[in-house]
Amino acid sequence: LPAQTAQWTIKKVKQSWYSFFKTRRAWKKHPEKFTGMPKLPKYKEKNGEFMLIFTTQQCKIEKGVLKFPKIMNLEVKTRLENVNLREVRIIPQGVGYLIEIVYEKYVQYVEKTKPAGIMGIDIGVRNIVTIGDSISNEGIAVRGGVLKSINQFFNKEYARLRSISDRQMGNKQLTKREKGLFMKRNRKIKDIMHKLSKAIVQYAKSRNIDTIIIGHNNGWKQNTDTGKKNNQNFVQIPFNTLISQIKYKAEEIGINVIIKNESHTSKCSFLDMESIEHHETYMGKRIRRGVFRSKNGILIHADLQAVYNIIKKAVPEAFADGIEGIGLYPRSLSIPEFTGMTTSKGGC
Repeated sequence: LPAQTAQWTIKKVKQSWYSFFKTRRAWKKHPEKFTGMPKLPKYKEKNGEFMLIFTTQQCKIEKGVLKFPKIMNLEVKTRLENVNLREVRIIPQGVGYLIEIVYEKYVQYVEKTKPAGIMGIDIGVRNIVTIGDSISNEGIAVRGGVLKSINQFFNKEYARLRSISDRQMGNKQLTKREKGLFMKRNRKIKDIMHKLSKAIVQYAKSRNIDTIIIGHNNGWKQNTDTGKKNNQNFVQIPFNTLISQIKYKAEEIGINVIIKNESHTSKCSFLDMESIEHHETYMGKRIRRGVFRSKNGILIHADLQAVYNIIKKAVPEAFADGIEGIGLYPRSLSIPEFTGMTTSKGGC
């Protein structure tokens, strides 16, 4: 290894141990916040791989091409030119390698003021995102069918290939075809997440939104129980990646992003102005998939009412002027329809 890369490797190992001891102390004080006892960092397996970090003295970007002069004969095309490069990371993915380019970029300062235009986002499987805001009567539900189809094809094809591999060789390791299947699926989903997050931010900008609130629960994947097929889709959709992409893209153009715990937002009745907390008996209830009925019998889309509650939970005064005129049912769009709508001429 080059000397500087070796030094960074040692630093990363050191950080892993510091993180372990810090997490262990936190676990002893509040074990309920963890899914289990933190484990010691382990040695890599005999053929194991670890992230490599290269400094600006070891690599450079020239005319949109990343180069590693004097280290290796590797050139990677990028969309970056004239950037303040900080470092490059090569990260093993088990089925290939991910190259991360770290560079400095000016981000517009967001002054912490009272939110004016607030947009809420509820994340799910059937509707990958449901969007509503505090200043209009329109909501949008973006269907997650494309992602589900990708995962269903992947699961079916992987099961077929694994069956062949087990029969022929009894092989526990991934075959070349299986690795290719993983990489293809990951590239497709990554591309969709980038397009979707960009479209969400453009949609917010077109509606003069200054604050986006995203509903989120820690331990989402560990506690999911929505049936075998839905569980599989839920775990295979990188929701945290989508959230982080929305966050950095929004903050780049001066939109503040708040991540809010979404507990109780689906059960409490927004139309009845029910407080968002646990109740022994709730004022409204979900009567069928996608439909929530308030105490007074008014029907509202279940995901959209969760969005309004997410907004209300983060900014209690968001609906201080009343809830007259709010949308009860969102416009339903596929991912291509939504991304196409936000990138079409004239915007949203």
